[in-house]
Amino acid sequence: MENPHSAVAAHLERVPVVWQLIGTRTPMWFRGAVAPFVRYLADAVMTAGEALGKTHPGVVAFGQRWFPFYYPVDLGAFRPDEAQRARAREELGLSPEHVVVGNVGNLNSQKGHLTFIEAAAKLYSRRPDTRFVILGQSHSTHEEYERRLWRRAAELRLNLGRQLVVRSPGTRVAELASAFDIFWLPSVPRSEGAPTVVGEAMALGLPVVATAVGAVREMVRDGETGSVVPPLDPDALARTTERLLNDPHLLRRMGAAGRNVAERLYAPDRPAEIHARAFQAAEEHRSLRRTRRSAS
Repeated sequence: MENPHSAVAAHLERVPVVWQLIGTRTPMWFRGAVAPFVRYLADAVMTAGEALGKTHPGVVAFGQRWFPFYYPVDLGAFRPDEAQRARAREELGLSPEHVVVGNVGNLNSQKGHLTFIEAAAKLYSRRPDTRFVILGQSHSTHEEYERRLWRRAAELRLNLGRQLVVRSPGTRVAELASAFDIFWLPSVPRSEGAPTVVGEAMALGLPVVATAVGAVREMVRDGETGSVVPPLDPDALARTTERLLNDPHLLRRMGAAGRNVAERLYAPDRPAEIHARAFQAAEEHRSLRRTRRSAS
């Protein structure tokens, strides 16, 4: 909503506008202020999940011109693979006996890595067989944030390279995340839409324990493909994960269920088809606008 410029230009040129709302970082007062412009300029609206649409005023009123969608996942690259799991663990310095809890996310505050570290320390104190992996890209604009993370990890006796492994995955997320047993999404409030990494983790057959942000409750079926916990609550993240680790049969069932959901919702043809329908709806609505304008 904070980038309306191209929508204004397209509207002036009488080109159909499909407006995508993909995050929750903008405050509610701003969403309310900009909502009338979206309703006027957009011929169709797409949102990253249904929950996101319901948090943006006026979106539901688009009716059949509102298209919730999820991001596509390469199901061929992201798939359960025991041989790849073994190779990834060896590369990351993890043994077959370790229980590996992992996260994928660029190193910035909205991804909740501080919650990850706090929860990891709590879980490690009760399950010393656990190891924790963050696959995240560093950025020069977040250097102080990173220093805070590693200081806090040291204070909690999580040693980098031992209990806590941090790597920049580059283009190898599918390969390295295969080492995980459980996926954590600890993102903070007003951070996410429909996180691609959740769909990727499910495609890998990983149970997901995630914070209730954005459209996460739609993606993670609590008790079926994983669990959803409050954001900024490392105790809940650790307790819930410990409970799952104590039931290996449930973990396997959740992982298999997650893969089934990924095949149904995140295969590239599914979001592609939704995009195509949104484009068609926008073209039809813009044509109707032209007709009304000509008649008047």
